[in-house]
Amino acid sequence: MTDPRSDQRRSSRHVFRPGLPGFAWIPIVLPIIVVENLPVVVVLKRFGFFGFMIALFVHVTFAQFPMTFPASAWYARYGYTGLAIVAATALYGFKVSLGGQPLVASANFGEVWRSLQDAIAQTRPKVG
Repeated sequence: MTDPRSDQRRSSRHVFRPGLPGFAWIPIVLPIIVVENLPVVVVLKRFGFFGFMIALFVHVTFAQFPMTFPASAWYARYGYTGLAIVAATALYGFKVSLGGQPLVASANFGEVWRSLQDAIAQTRPKVG
């Protein structure tokens, strides 16, 4: 008859230990963590929290809706639905960002030409 404690000791030797021993995994994983989180930091610093939330919305939408190029695939319509949701959100945001101004304003070309000449004149160095 075997001692039950010897079975425990024997089984404890075969414990699964994933990864590398100690802290040897840090040089391998740290660059991956930096590359994954760098876009998050850039979006937060450049566009703020609202831009980050929109980026997160787009990311989650594209992750949840399967995207495919062949339209004959049975799941293609779900991917196109996700794409339409993101496109509609972008178009709505663009419309709101105009603030009631027309998309293409009628331009007085004489005024545009004069302002262009003024801008060129300001950039030229003064002689004398």
